Amino acid sequence: MKVAARALAGFAQGFAAGLGSVLAAVLLLGPGLAIIIGLLGISSLRLAVFGAQWLRFDRRAGDGFTVEFSGHGLLLLALGIALATGIRGALRAARNEPGPPPQEFRLTLALAVPFTAGSTLLLVGALSAMGAAYEFLHGGPPPPLDIGSWPRLLVIVAGMAALVALHEFVHYAAYRYYGVRARFGFLWKPFPVAFVAAPGQPLPRQAMLVVALAPAVVITMAGGLLLAVPGLGWGATWAVAWNLAGSVGDLMMAAWMWRLPRDAWIEDVATGMRVVPAPTPGQEAGET
Repeated sequence: MKVAARALAGFAQGFAAGLGSVLAAVLLLGPGLAIIIGLLGISSLRLAVFGAQWLRFDRRAGDGFTVEFSGHGLLLLALGIALATGIRGALRAARNEPGPPPQEFRLTLALAVPFTAGSTLLLVGALSAMGAAYEFLHGGPPPPLDIGSWPRLLVIVAGMAALVALHEFVHYAAYRYYGVRARFGFLWKPFPVAFVAAPGQPLPRQAMLVVALAPAVVITMAGGLLLAVPGLGWGATWAVAWNLAGSVGDLMMAAWMWRLPRDAWIEDVATGMRVVPAPTPGQEAGET
């Protein structure tokens, strides 16, 4: 039974990673090139997704590379690749005996592909769910994200920057709720990411789970309420989707913390999190 459960979890993880990689590659490289790379090998597809973050691929007329697929054909190929990664994940999970969870979670370059795949799945899923709710409330789909001019692009970039700031502020507010004085920062390596951390101020596992998941929960709930407000539903739809896409790191850390013992204490060290000894009786939470 335990082997079957591990295999099922491995299949789900592999299927999600494969499908997310395909979607990310389609969005970043175009459907034709994405599927061709995908057929060459699953690992090649994942490397291509990461490389596409740094590559501006021009798909305009005259580019010299044009491949078209029907919507049904593209979907079948994407599902085929996702199924292959799912089966591989199930086989690996069934073979490997689960050991104790690692004592730390670090942001490394190896996470770039899971981050991209997870972000894409969350973005597409959130847009679909919020779009359906918007259509139910307003009688039509939300307007598309139109980048038709430089001023519009600047407005969108400014809006995304404000969303990142709000996301990190919610982390900060959650830390303050537990009496921790966190600090803001930005990492360039292994990949650019904003953060709020509290080195030297550990919290119990349950409190750190709240800190990690607070932005995803709070902003999603706020966006859901704003969805019904005329004129704000469009912005709320995209804000919730982009915030959830940017919460993939928080969700990964929460999944890691969930496997830890309930009495574990965790320290946020900016580049990740780690398990630390519980404070002594004379020590307060948030201090080491």
